Amino acid sequence: MVVPASVWLSRASFLLASGSALLLLGAIAFARAEAFGGVFLLTATWFAVILHGLGWYVLYEGVPPESNGRAIHALGGSAVLFLVGLVAMATFAPRSWTLLFFAFPYVPFLFGPVVLVHARLFLSAAAGLPPGDERTLIRLGSLVLITLSLLGILGQLVHLAIGTEDLARMLGGDGASVLTQWSFFPYPAGLTVLGYALAWWGWSALGLRDRLVTGPGPAPQAVA
Repeated sequence: MVVPASVWLSRASFLLASGSALLLLGAIAFARAEAFGGVFLLTATWFAVILHGLGWYVLYEGVPPESNGRAIHALGGSAVLFLVGLVAMATFAPRSWTLLFFAFPYVPFLFGPVVLVHARLFLSAAAGLPPGDERTLIRLGSLVLITLSLLGILGQLVHLAIGTEDLARMLGGDGASVLTQWSFFPYPAGLTVLGYALAWWGWSALGLRDRLVTGPGPAPQAVA
């Protein structure tokens, strides 16, 4: 039986949403109780990496590149842009290796380009869909992913350009802390769950419809 692309995309977006949900829980724990939250954030980080890795695998296996450009090689694009983010971190923030090891999925220079690739994939795959709630949900989810990625990258650039100490003097300790948490670390990465969940909602509805249309496929023939 040939599995429709919408089903693969539904599975992938569900795995990605689950991973981001763990990142959001880790972010909340870290922001509210740094001692215990740091341990929880580290645990959430590595479980989220596993779920996101599975999501990349489903994208890679289920939605191969097509000549008309409606699908992109998500795993390859994500890996390349992830490496670009590593180089950027090493260049602009050479003292951040501890953060990279313990909480790299939260670093906008790393998760931002990867999430942008996923949003591009969802938008490309949804381009040929007829108007409807499903396409709207997928496009809205992609827009949320793009917004959060760009917000995180911009937030990290601001912190690198100004510095946390200068931000604290300009905004006060509490103001700088709020700005850091919501524009750079750790909330933007976790909030991507909203975009992935909207995309999953749209793709899952399409997947259910496509399964009903295609049916279970021909019954296997008995061997004499």
